[in-house]
Amino acid sequence: MMRRIDSTELNVVGEQYDSIAEFYRVNENRNLNPNYSSDYSCGKDSKRKVKPDVEYTWEQTQHDMMLGSDLFNAEFDRMLSEIKSKIPNAWRVGNRNRTKKDFVGQSVSVGRALSGHPKSFNRQRPVRLKQKMVSIFFSISCPHYTSTEDRMRAGCIIMAICEHLEECGYQTRIMYSPDFSFGKYGGKWDDPKNPSQILQMSLKGFDTRFNLRKMQFPLASESALFHVGCWWNHRFPGTQFDWGYGEGYAVDNDDRRLESARKFAKSQDAVYVSIPFIKNECDMDIMKVYDYIMGEIS
Repeated sequence: MMRRIDSTELNVVGEQYDSIAEFYRVNENRNLNPNYSSDYSCGKDSKRKVKPDVEYTWEQTQHDMMLGSDLFNAEFDRMLSEIKSKIPNAWRVGNRNRTKKDFVGQSVSVGRALSGHPKSFNRQRPVRLKQKMVSIFFSISCPHYTSTEDRMRAGCIIMAICEHLEECGYQTRIMYSPDFSFGKYGGKWDDPKNPSQILQMSLKGFDTRFNLRKMQFPLASESALFHVGCWWNHRFPGTQFDWGYGEGYAVDNDDRRLESARKFAKSQDAVYVSIPFIKNECDMDIMKVYDYIMGEIS
């Protein structure tokens, strides 16, 4: 069920949805926020890039957000191969429930062993070991000049890291934000008239398997930022003024708002990662992103 986000301390407002389907059920029935006269370049009449040579309409974006896509399979495979080639198998962990040998007594008792006697010489016993968990909070909000290729690569990096960690025995969660930004005309980060606004969805839970077809379009497509994130911002009741054609700034553009965003993610036991972070701080290097995430959870 949709939940309102309203953190006075962090100056963050927005909405959280359990699924992409729930997001569309709620927002397709909403009118424009009174501060907006139209959807500009993010509405149903607009087209936005998905890959360098592919553009999508609003309806096409909705289709692939809901039903999945295979547009980015090749890019994901390259990222996964890259991370596997750079991380030795010896680093892999597998702290799952398992059994081990338990030797009891001083001598072999075949009769006891065959009868399943509790004190047979060699028996299996369950050993409960803590399952390691990694929660990633990923925002696709970024400056307008960020290339389609960089947005696509950043999303594929997150997917490849998630898949690799699951293969290594971790449980992973991806908390997805198609919009984490603030309006152009605001002042200080803590101005209550211009809070950071967030749209948050659950893309993958700890108890669900990695599903490339389901996750790749939201994470790697440029059109998701406009046809989902900005489109939502035009309908969110908390938007206090028209952000204009540029649709505002990513929280990463302001140090105080970025720190607030990281604290917001941490409050949900997640590591904050974004396209600007991957591009500017990690140089689009998958191992730098991997090392950052592992450092944050260690």
